[in-house]
Amino acid sequence: REEWLERSHADSQKLQRVEASLRAAEARAEELETENTWLRGQLAMARQENEEAASLLASSRKAVSEAERRNRNAVTGAALASKVEAELKSQLGDAQGRLDEVTMQLRTLQRAAEEREAA
Repeated sequence: REEWLERSHADSQKLQRVEASLRAAEARAEELETENTWLRGQLAMARQENEEAASLLASSRKAVSEAERRNRNAVTGAALASKVEAELKSQLGDAQGRLDEVTMQLRTLQRAAEEREAA
């Protein structure tokens, strides 16, 4: 009978330790579930931020591409304007030369007319 009581007491203490361990494990499981839920929320927010950053990056790349295209057009336009300016200056130089030539011819004709009048 005494042996049975000792075994029963030992079994009772062992059961209490197992139950305490089980309660501790359940509490830890709840903590881990709470932490897991929080981490999932953080992951969802990080994914959203990542999508926003990717969208911003795509917009930035598009803006840079457009700016590069405009820059190329501006450089091409500037080169064309420079070429046109050079051509116009050349034509102006030619026209000035012809004007000077005609002016000299007119002066020569005017002098000849004046000499004829004087004679």
